[in-house]
Parts: sequence; C-alpha cells; structure tokens
Amino acid sequence: MKKTTSIGFKLLLMLMASIFCTAAFIMIVQMVLLPLAGLSRERLSQLEETYAFLYSVVFLGMTVLIFMLLSRRIIRRITAVNQAASQAGSGDFDVKLFDPVQDEIGELTTSVNQIVQQMRETLDSQKRAERMKHEMITHISHDLRTPLTSLLGYLDLLEASGGDAQTAARYVQIAQRKGEELKSQVESMLEYCHLHFSDIKLSLGQVDAEALIRQVLIDFVPQLEAAGMRFDLECTAENRGLEADISLLVRCLQNIIRNSIAYGSTGGRLSLRIYSEGMYLHIDIKNYGEPISPEDLPFLFEELYRAERSRSSDTGGKGMGLSIAKRIMELHHGRISVRSSAEETVFTLSLPRTQADGTDGSLEG
Repeated sequence: MKKTTSIGFKLLLMLMASIFCTAAFIMIVQMVLLPLAGLSRERLSQLEETYAFLYSVVFLGMTVLIFMLLSRRIIRRITAVNQAASQAGSGDFDVKLFDPVQDEIGELTTSVNQIVQQMRETLDSQKRAERMKHEMITHISHDLRTPLTSLLGYLDLLEASGGDAQTAARYVQIAQRKGEELKSQVESMLEYCHLHFSDIKLSLGQVDAEALIRQVLIDFVPQLEAAGMRFDLECTAENRGLEADISLLVRCLQNIIRNSIAYGSTGGRLSLRIYSEGMYLHIDIKNYGEPISPEDLPFLFEELYRAERSRSSDTGGKGMGLSIAKRIMELHHGRISVRSSAEETVFTLSLPRTQADGTDGSLEG
C-alpha cells in the first residue's frame, strides 16, 4: 500500500500518462485532421521519414509539457515546504504547514512542523531562562543586601560599643546569626543555580525509603523539640525500594520537612506516611498549622515565588526550598504536589519505586 502512495509511483504514473496523452494526440492528428487536410497515408509516411527528428522533438516537448502540468501540484507542495524551511532558517518560526496527503512530502511536512515547533519551544525556553536569570540576579541583589547591611550595621555598633563586654557579646551573637543567614541564602542560591542551569548527572543508588526518612527525621529532632512538635511515621508499603541520588533526595526531604516545621508548628505535630500505588512510592509529609492560601497554592513551587507562605529563613529565605525540591523530583522522574485545608497541609512526593524483578517504573503525567 505504501508503494501506491509514494511520490515515485505517482511520478511514474504521471510520466506514463504524459506519454500516452502525447501519443493519443499525435494519433488523432494523423488519423483525423491530416486526412481532412487532403494528405494521403503515403504522403504522411514520407513526411514522417523526412522530419523524423522534428517529430521526435515535438513528441518529447509535448510529453514534458503535459508532465509539468500533471506534476505542478507536487511541485507546489515541495515549494511550500522549501519556503517554510527557509523561513524557519531565517529565524521566523511562525510557520505552520498543512498537507493531508500521506506520502513522502506529507511526511516531510509533518517533520518540518515538528522541527519548527521544537525550535520555537527551544527559543521560548531560552527566553524564559534568560528572563529567569535576570529576575534571579535582581532578587539576589535585593535579598543579600538586607542581611549584609544588617551584619555591617551590627559590626559598626560593636566597634562603637566602647568596651562594654555585655553589649559587645550581644552584638557579636546577632552578627553571627546574620552571617549564618547570609551563608544559608548564598548556599541555597548556588544550589538552585546548579540544579536549574547545569547538566546534572545523578549518582543513583538503591535506598530503602523508610530507613532514609527515619535518618532524616533524627537530624530534625532538636528543631522539632524547639518548635514544640512531635512526629510520627507510618509505612504501609511492602516494597520501599527506590533508585535515587541519595544526597539530592535527602535535600528534598529536608526542604519539605523544614518548611513544614516553620509553618506548621502551631499544629504541634508532623506526620509522615509512606505508601505505594502501582509502580510508584508516595511519601506524605503532613503538618497541622495554618493553611496555605488558595491564591498561593498553585504557584508554591515556582522559581523565586515570593508569597509569604513559601518563605522562611530556614529554607533559604526566598522561596527557593520548594522550587529546589520540585527540581530534584523532576530529575528523578517523579513529582511533588501539595494540598491544604483548614485541618492540614500535605506535601506528597511521588517516585518510581524499584520493582521486585529489578526493573523501575516511570512516572507519567
């Protein structure tokens, strides 16, 4: 079936039709028109022998003319594809071809449309990246100025304290805290840039999700106690195996847990649940503090989103913790989601889990 719709087959048919039409025309002239002009068959044969070359030229010329008339639609289609490719090559990606014919030119049209669409998406992505870099530089300049100005201010006060040891000690303590805040912000910004603008190669290894989460939680015991929160962990998944970059996954968990402590301390409890659905392992991290406003919820994981709920000095201070967590999940072919109500706020991490036969799932959607 493919051969009957190919360009080669169509051109062959057109060539045969051109030859047939030319031969038919000449036969009509010989059999009808020339006798009407009073030429006998013997005289016609003499003329053919005398002007055989001219006869061949006329036959070839008519064949070519008819072939060009029959093939002009194909030529127009090829010309349209060529013009679209030239337009895209000059940087104008506002190109959309339509060719319903299922042959090589139709396939070429589809390929050109796909290439142009990919080039348009790449260009849009580059523009977004440039805009995001510009916004990030602006945010960094603003966000680092505040703790840096405060740090320098307290150092000036320390210098002007006049030898008062108690006052000097208080200023040193504040300056140290501001310095740690500044360091935390710089580290978060560097990590953000690394994850978003570098070619990341994951160092994958097998890990038990429950064991990893328990280890992460142990590190947060002092912060949980200071916030007056207790925690519990429930695991209903039989297969808790994951193939992940452990350091990045730990960072993702830390960011979510840190955010939950910062904004869920009024609820007094942090609940974690591990469960599986099909080929995917899900981790719920739940706090019972004040809900996230519906206006902020859809944008919570966006880069440098500055809603008050997404900001905390513990997570980097400027809404980077959640966007970093999202990027880490994307690198693992997983996803992160959040839901919030008056009763609870739940962050859900979904990851392809290691199968019993050693294969891995692939998260869709």
